[in-house]
Amino acid sequence: MTIKNSQRLTDNQEQYLKNLMIKLEEGSIPKQTVKETLSALNKLGREHIANPLKVIATLQTNISAKLLEEHFIANLKAGTSKREVILSLYLTGS
Repeated sequence: MTIKNSQRLTDNQEQYLKNLMIKLEEGSIPKQTVKETLSALNKLGREHIANPLKVIATLQTNISAKLLEEHFIANLKAGTSKREVILSLYLTGS
């Protein structure tokens, strides 16, 4: 799929592709998922692989958008979360 062909994609689909490329470069997509997706893309055949809509549909079917999200811990900024302090007192009967 080329940039020229991607003109038919929606903004959401383009963002999905950008996120997918980043996650693939980071190596954060499970190897088995990548393997299954590659197999599904190979099954499309030459005539359908040139169709960006079929390619994006295959990618979205095999790679969940949840895998492309940042981990919630990575989004927390230091000091922005509330802290809970538990105070306890031990009394003795003297």
